[in-house]
Amino acid sequence: MPRIEEKKAIGSHAPKTRADVVFRRTPEGGMLVDLSSSACFGVNHVGADIWEQLAAGRTIEEIALSLAAEYRMDREVAERDVLRLCEEMRSTGVLLT
Repeated sequence: MPRIEEKKAIGSHAPKTRADVVFRRTPEGGMLVDLSSSACFGVNHVGADIWEQLAAGRTIEEIALSLAAEYRMDREVAERDVLRLCEEMRSTGVLLT
């Protein structure tokens, strides 16, 4: 489990999206297309909200607070969900850091 200092550092981090990844909203949520590889990555509505906020330069903490308010969920649960999706996006290459 991360120490308090590590959690603060994670929450204040603003992951960077790649310029060559295109995002479009869909009825199911959203689709990310990596133009350099033509790989596609689908997300649900919450994932689409997270991507748009990442693209706007918001931090993990800011995104978690926004999701917690919008979807009436616990902030810590929202933060875990944001971190989990960011890690997935990093592993597929659509998110830089």
